[in-house]
Amino acid sequence: MTDSDKLTTNPLSETTAEAEAPSTNDGLCLEGISARRNNKLVLTNVGIQAPGGAITALIGPNGAGKSSIISTILGLLPITSGRLRLHGADVLTMERLRRAQTFGYVPQRTRLFAPMPVSQVVAMGCYAHGGSWFGPNSHRAAVRDALAMVDAEHLAQRPFNELSAGESQRVLVARALVGGARTLLLDEPTSSLDIGHSLILLKLLKRLAHSGHTILIALHHFDQVEYVADHTVLLHNGIVLCEGTANHVLSNTHITTAFGVVRHGSTFRLTEETT
Repeated sequence: MTDSDKLTTNPLSETTAEAEAPSTNDGLCLEGISARRNNKLVLTNVGIQAPGGAITALIGPNGAGKSSIISTILGLLPITSGRLRLHGADVLTMERLRRAQTFGYVPQRTRLFAPMPVSQVVAMGCYAHGGSWFGPNSHRAAVRDALAMVDAEHLAQRPFNELSAGESQRVLVARALVGGARTLLLDEPTSSLDIGHSLILLKLLKRLAHSGHTILIALHHFDQVEYVADHTVLLHNGIVLCEGTANHVLSNTHITTAFGVVRHGSTFRLTEETT
């Protein structure tokens, strides 16, 4: 089975001038999104265009709003104003079940530590479609296809709690894909991975984007953003500071404002150390 085959068998503010702005009907579009958590404003008038069939990276310091944006898209954090569209369709009017079927989600880390076979963990992603591993044969076929898409067929019968961190994240990506979602939301999925496993996961995401998936991913490391992102959004204090190519967004002008650091080649220094 080729990489292409694996990816098609699933049944179920400031911008750079380096590329034309995508159509609002193409991909995931947040327009003027504001949201509160515990009476604190965590997002303010956020506008983001995540192009279809591409990887959009969210980057910013802790508390900048990366996870909050993903939570609003999933419907876990209610918005106070704004619009949210996917390929032109209004996401905010979707029923909860429909939204669960539309978006695949990969958390930073899982709280699942039970010795369940990997195949059953992936099958949890079928619940939004009224199924599980114990359901129709079509669900079992979808599980096998999803594991194939992430090169994890050999893990199907392994207990999930015995997997390495890198293997666990690939299985969680399979769980996000098994229901047929073409839009994936990933919240810092490389935070607990070493550099090798991080690159394996990011390479997988590039493959998925190439096959037509729309991917929105929160990241912390600049080198990972530069490696994987087609479009980059820099957040600071709940607002979009700038967006565009990684090279444009991660320039000293912008990262000094957001992170208080200055880049010197491959190293970074606090701004007060450079004065």
